[in-house]
Amino acid sequence: MGWWSSLETVSFLSTMAQWIVAIMGVAVLVFGLRASALQQRADEGERAQTAAAVAEARSRADESLDRQRPRGITPEQRAAFLAAAANQLKGSVTVIPVMGNAEAEQYARQLADLLRAGGYGVEAGGMLPMDNTPVGLGLTVRRDETYPQHADALQTALNQAGIPVGRGFNGLQSPNVLGLVVGTKPAQ
Repeated sequence: MGWWSSLETVSFLSTMAQWIVAIMGVAVLVFGLRASALQQRADEGERAQTAAAVAEARSRADESLDRQRPRGITPEQRAAFLAAAANQLKGSVTVIPVMGNAEAEQYARQLADLLRAGGYGVEAGGMLPMDNTPVGLGLTVRRDETYPQHADALQTALNQAGIPVGRGFNGLQSPNVLGLVVGTKPAQ
């Protein structure tokens, strides 16, 4: 019998083969677990990126809806305005929406109701045709006139309520009138 055919050689080779198979099995198991962990991390990273992309898309959609949504007076703004205007000098205000803008007309009606609730005399001023369409809200008087005393208190009360309003002059406005021009909705 030769060395290859001896019982000891065959037994030794069989044992070595079993060890090699066992070591290879453990290595495959370890590498498989490692690959699974790496795949799981990659999947978590992709999920996080997807979640961030979805959140960004929702935020943009909400901003787009806010830009399209008409302006309105919230209950909080109403309460803040009424509190700020409670002990202030009152007077007459003519609410003047920009011509041809349904959103401005609707907001002008809400502002007129708010001013009435605050104790101001409110008159409808028709609609204001303008070469340069105003944006937002503005207290106006006819050019070369001064603002009446109640203009400061009104502007302060509106601003404190979170309803930003500026000032300007309007050559088309009737004399001796404090106007509240309701322009187009400002871009946000």
